[in-house]
Amino acid sequence: ELKKIYVDEVVEPFHVHFLTDGFVCALERWIMERECSTPQQFMGQIQSVIAKIAARVYNEIEERNNP
Repeated sequence: ELKKIYVDEVVEPFHVHFLTDGFVCALERWIMERECSTPQQFMGQIQSVIAKIAARVYNEIEERNNP
């Protein structure tokens, strides 16, 4: 949920569109590649990116809440 990332801010449609567009573009690019990775490889890459971002956001929130 974006409100957990933007704790002190209003989640604007721009934020939702920016993140959604990024995912959709990655999906389209993957489908259009002639020698694309398997669905399992693609989802593994997506999962890896999301896990890294989630860990960073979590750590930043923890640091903010526990100075």
